[in-house]
Amino acid sequence: LDLVLNDICWVVKSNRYCLKQITEFEHADMSMFNEHREKIVDWFNTNFDKQHMKKNVVQQQWKKITKPSKDVQQTVMQSLCDWDDAELAWALKSGVAAKKHKKNDLKLLRLV
Repeated sequence: LDLVLNDICWVVKSNRYCLKQITEFEHADMSMFNEHREKIVDWFNTNFDKQHMKKNVVQQQWKKITKPSKDVQQTVMQSLCDWDDAELAWALKSGVAAKKHKKNDLKLLRLV
């Protein structure tokens, strides 16, 4: 089971898992943007104590790869993070299901 998990997921901060491929980028012309997601995962793994990523830090991750459009960048970031208005930064998703307003109704996150 660990081999399958390692094949389809990245480890984030040693206790969270993120799918390497997302459906939004399944088409051949969009698949390169999974590399952008990997850059964000790598940044959080390198900066282990950080839970937030400022917009300018996000932009720095695209230096050696194709810069995504604003829409694609939103998709990349929302697949891993939630926007935190208080911090004015992207906050890494917790990796656990969050409760919606209705009792016992769960919102599924991309981080497994």
